[in-house]
Amino acid sequence: MNYPNFHRKARIAWLSLKIATLRALMTREAGPTASWKRMARTKVELIRQRNSLLTPDEIHQIEKRRGLV
Repeated sequence: MNYPNFHRKARIAWLSLKIATLRALMTREAGPTASWKRMARTKVELIRQRNSLLTPDEIHQIEKRRGLV
């Protein structure tokens, strides 16, 4: 695995970890408070960044695993 590919996969893993953390924090919130909304906006931006790094083959594998294909 070359350096750019390793860096891309490491960045995807880091973004996925941050997204999972935000998801857990949002689950603990009582409802759509100001902090919950801020976390939701941050989560959406992180998901956009992660999706921009995925290759079409990786996207297809994720869809297949989730039963979308």
